[in-house]
Amino acid sequence: MMRYGKRVITTALVGFFVICGTGQALAAQYTVQSGDSLYLISRKFNTTVDSVKNTNGLSSTYLSPGQVLKIPAGGFNYVVKSGDTLYLLGKRYGLSVASIKSNNGLTSDYLYVGQKLVLTGTSSSSGNTAASASRGASSYPRSEVMLLARLINGESRGEPYEGQVAVGAVVLNRVDSSKFPNTLSGVIYQPNEFSVVLDGQINLAPSATAIKAAEDALNGWDPSNGSLYYWNPAKAPNNKFLNAKPILARIGNHVFAK
Repeated sequence: MMRYGKRVITTALVGFFVICGTGQALAAQYTVQSGDSLYLISRKFNTTVDSVKNTNGLSSTYLSPGQVLKIPAGGFNYVVKSGDTLYLLGKRYGLSVASIKSNNGLTSDYLYVGQKLVLTGTSSSSGNTAASASRGASSYPRSEVMLLARLINGESRGEPYEGQVAVGAVVLNRVDSSKFPNTLSGVIYQPNEFSVVLDGQINLAPSATAIKAAEDALNGWDPSNGSLYYWNPAKAPNNKFLNAKPILARIGNHVFAK
């Protein structure tokens, strides 16, 4: 289980760009359908979940079919964290190093913690179009898919399938949170966070179910509703830190909270 213990009720996406006469994309609107999530939407547009939430005045990551979202245009602000490089930022957000440097007036590849960057997507449109996915299980190295599957296997073996996906989603929510490391392996191997790392179960071969759960989580399904923590109340009944967290979901033996 989690030692200290977006993704939303997922819903494929129908969308269109709002285009001015010159063909410049002014904004984008999307109508939520079954299979969409804020996580997937943000990745499609090289933006963040928080940016989409703020633009639409959302207080949670819950989406409902038919809901129309405005997608922020013109890039988004990013604060450099420890371990960030131009290469890693470009890889994560689908940008070239050259474009990041050009848009921010950088003359070298040097970054410092706390530095503010504007990350602007390079794709454009000349008419109504649907965005293609820029991130999913297929965009991760197979080694990382299997790493997440091994964690799911050790942390939630025997739990309902939805609960196994939710465990994987918590890891990905942490990757997206400024409170935790910004890489999959960094979150999983953060000291004293997951018992399967401490007891060695992280090294066991994952089941086919765990692998499928990892792929579903990476593709945007988040039954945890954006949670950053999960735990089994029967094994941690008096944990004040966890019990103070707002509960977002209960699946099988696990409680999920923000």
